[in-house]
Amino acid sequence: GWIPGTKQNDKTTVQYGAHYDHVGYGTKKTSLGEIGLIHNGADDNASGTSAILELCRHFHKHPPRNNVLVVLWDAEELGLLGSKHFVGDPVFPLENISLAVNVDMIGQLTDGTLEVHGSRTGMGLRSVIANANLDHRIPMEYKGKVVRNSDHYAFLEHKIPALMFHTGLHDRYHRPADDPDTLDYKGATRIVQFLLDFATALDNHNSPFEFRDGSLQDDRAAIRLHETGITDLLDTNGITASYVPGKPSHLRVTNVKNSASRPRNWPTSGAKISTICNIPIDDINGLAGAFQSLLDSPSLTFIPKRSAMRKTIKLQPIENIQIAGAHLISDLGDPRVFYVQQVRKDSSSARMGISQGDTLIPRHTRNTDVLDWLARPKPRNAVFVERNGSILLFK
Repeated sequence: GWIPGTKQNDKTTVQYGAHYDHVGYGTKKTSLGEIGLIHNGADDNASGTSAILELCRHFHKHPPRNNVLVVLWDAEELGLLGSKHFVGDPVFPLENISLAVNVDMIGQLTDGTLEVHGSRTGMGLRSVIANANLDHRIPMEYKGKVVRNSDHYAFLEHKIPALMFHTGLHDRYHRPADDPDTLDYKGATRIVQFLLDFATALDNHNSPFEFRDGSLQDDRAAIRLHETGITDLLDTNGITASYVPGKPSHLRVTNVKNSASRPRNWPTSGAKISTICNIPIDDINGLAGAFQSLLDSPSLTFIPKRSAMRKTIKLQPIENIQIAGAHLISDLGDPRVFYVQQVRKDSSSARMGISQGDTLIPRHTRNTDVLDWLARPKPRNAVFVERNGSILLFK
């Protein structure tokens, strides 16, 4: 379905979609339950399809400023065939699509969370999602790793930012028991109401979302390393590295700036970084607790590409930028959003109730800069906090 925007000569388009197929009677490849019985797929994905129809109803009553493209996908369960065909042989110029929004299984919220996949694939998406959730307070889990598990991934492969909203798998998934009487209708209604506000926020966004290179290589560990300050430490020392999972995990050096002017014992491309401040790379919690060492006298141990001999070097500390007693690290996908790495005791940030691990997000209606606000927090409601997926407001 095509809904033209009211803005003249504007090609910016947001695509909304959900797959409407399921697995029929089930096969050994598609069913996790008894084969031969009808698998109705109430959650997977009648719930998502219904949400998209509600969005269509909304746009009919409230014509969007930007163009809207609505697609219900077939053959998702067979390997994203419908969405892959669309992006491979589009009936609409892909370069005009600024964002693809996929709704897949939203019928099991209950007391759980709404998973958000792909929030760091487009620069600036994170704060738009959080602001749209202010009135609904749905607990959200922002997934780090983007996986090929639904139709949004077909767009990501063409460097188009894409999101998926999902309430998670359950014991009725791909089984005959996925029936309408098992759905959480109140939770699904909350999610649809959030999606309506989110669609409005997207429509009022002034510019397309820029696809973030590297977002398809993100995973939870890599994002946590960024939040610990390790990425800032390596950048300070001219080192670019990617996280490599394993036993043990390590960081592989991919580039070194001004390598010719570095000391002879400096790591080069291909080197494996095994520890930072004597803490193994796969000990994420340990690295998070060693933040003060990154400010004081950090060190790095690595194995050169063509050697088995470990080398340890001293690094230049990261810049100690504290505002109101808090050290902040910007989000990978949204420079307006900040993760709180450290809070000094008895500081003004601590007295406000800000804690390590919080995420500070500006209200879009006030166009607030979080760093400026933290130095002088007025008005208090210009910034809000996400803590463990829940939204908290300052009094």
